[in-house]
Amino acid sequence: MAKNLKYRMSLEKFTNTAEEGYAEDKQWCFLKETWADMYVRSGGSQYAEDGQQAFTRVEFLFRYDEDITYECRIIYENQYYYINHIEPVDRKHWMKIISVNWEDKK
Repeated sequence: MAKNLKYRMSLEKFTNTAEEGYAEDKQWCFLKETWADMYVRSGGSQYAEDGQQAFTRVEFLFRYDEDITYECRIIYENQYYYINHIEPVDRKHWMKIISVNWEDKK
């Protein structure tokens, strides 16, 4: 697996933005920008009640970062990739992230 880290990614984290004493208000908040590799692994479509939805499975390779968790999502070229699996690689020097991008409904 090559480690070129040639794509600039933004990461957001789903966090509670409410002030103390108020009801919980979770929103996606900017976490950081970083470099990564990106590999499209597969794609397809799934049928649901409201019709067919296309999806793409993508694997990302990042430098190991404890801030990147399952509560994060990756943004690349205005597409949102939701994290399904995080795997440490090479004794926590790298992390492989498996994600899915669903086609937005129009």
